[in-house]
Amino acid sequence: MDLLLSVSPSFSLGLTQDEQLVAQKPDVVNENVSDKDEVLPRKSKRVKTSSVVFKDYQCAFNRPAAAKCTFIMPCDPYVNYSARFVDLKAKLTHDKRPMEIYEGASVSIEDVLAIGDRIRVLDSKIVDALMFYVRHVSGPQMYPMNHSKIEFFDTLFPSLIKSQYAKFSKTAVKDRSKFKIDGSLLSYFESDNPRRPLPEAMYFPFNFDQRHWVGVCVNIPRAAIVVLDCNVAFRSDTALKRDFNPICNMFPFIVRAASTKALRDEKPFSLERVTGIPQNEINSDSAVTAVLLMQAHASAGLDGCRTITPELLTSEAYKLAVMFYDEFGPSP
Repeated sequence: MDLLLSVSPSFSLGLTQDEQLVAQKPDVVNENVSDKDEVLPRKSKRVKTSSVVFKDYQCAFNRPAAAKCTFIMPCDPYVNYSARFVDLKAKLTHDKRPMEIYEGASVSIEDVLAIGDRIRVLDSKIVDALMFYVRHVSGPQMYPMNHSKIEFFDTLFPSLIKSQYAKFSKTAVKDRSKFKIDGSLLSYFESDNPRRPLPEAMYFPFNFDQRHWVGVCVNIPRAAIVVLDCNVAFRSDTALKRDFNPICNMFPFIVRAASTKALRDEKPFSLERVTGIPQNEINSDSAVTAVLLMQAHASAGLDGCRTITPELLTSEAYKLAVMFYDEFGPSP
């Protein structure tokens, strides 16, 4: 089955992370992540924290009730992308010109081949380039029902949140509603169409220890941070909560600053890790898998994510590399 994923740029390439919508009701009750790490007894007056919630998660979008597997990227069904990748490798042996993604941002030929070969863990520069590609080809033809409700961001987005969190966490709780969100972060929410509402789901990649990539969906209506992970054994629940604590705590205030709308409350967003995703412990596969999972989730929910199997990844990685080169490669 052919899988994968066009809008204007809103981010830069090559900026790394440091260490880096309604579904079935779960059997557990969501609690919010807070600034504190410890879970305190019920009688305590201090704020409680929650463990990571595992659930079969679906975005609260108006998807048609169709077949379970509906994630198909527009591509030429008559092209053998595996053979095309072999030809591309031979061509790039002689053509070493870098590829300009947009003005001021380029990637090397080695980076392009690394997408298909998956021999090493992709760095943030090439992952950001892939996310730009995802945005570039994610028009209404990909999400006819939800195009205006979905947005894709780069690795800099969570890094900007984490960089402001130290100051935010030192701000008194009663004064946090007045906390000024940096303009570089709010620029992600700017649109060429001022009448376009705030997206309901925002996707971005997140890296752990420069070794493993996951996809992340911020679901605004549900106030939830949803992690799409192909190797849940890599990060414990405790470590995952620590990694996402700044994002969970700051996002209510980011939403208010970006939309100028009053929030029902300022509770931290909940943190959820999706179940049912095919697992793959090969770290060098994680970047391409994360990109595919975000596209699949935005297009077809958990059913789409379940189609991203390790067995399918090789052909999809070849396809992604070829289509990426076809879109941004230098002229002959």
